[in-house]
Amino acid sequence: MFVKTLTILAVVGVTVYLLYTNGYITIQNKKALMFVGKHGFMDKRCSAKFSSCTGRIKKIIIFKENRPYRFNLNCTLEKGEIKVTVRNTQKQDILVLTPEKPDGVINPDIGKYYLEIEIYKAYGSYELTWK
Repeated sequence: MFVKTLTILAVVGVTVYLLYTNGYITIQNKKALMFVGKHGFMDKRCSAKFSSCTGRIKKIIIFKENRPYRFNLNCTLEKGEIKVTVRNTQKQDILVLTPEKPDGVINPDIGKYYLEIEIYKAYGSYELTWK
């Protein structure tokens, strides 16, 4: 029974890890009165509506072309703060977006990059797109 349980946990853990590292799922650590969001892997878009939200959303983005990508953060906050960071594989910030600086362009190499959305005591909504 114990070995079977460990085997199932190992298979689930490996599956979640593979899905995350290939950009199919997000890791979310947040608390909110209300949070409705979509962080898709196919449509190059993340969006959410929230109330009294604090936390982080992490996702891996895989760039398949070596060309400039334009990021746009469109947010409506009644209160609080939001910050979007794109990091390379060495975890160095290569782009930081805020409501004060909602646009940015990066020219990444082909490969995986980390996207992190930080929300602090915020009420409102956001939509992050990249092309």
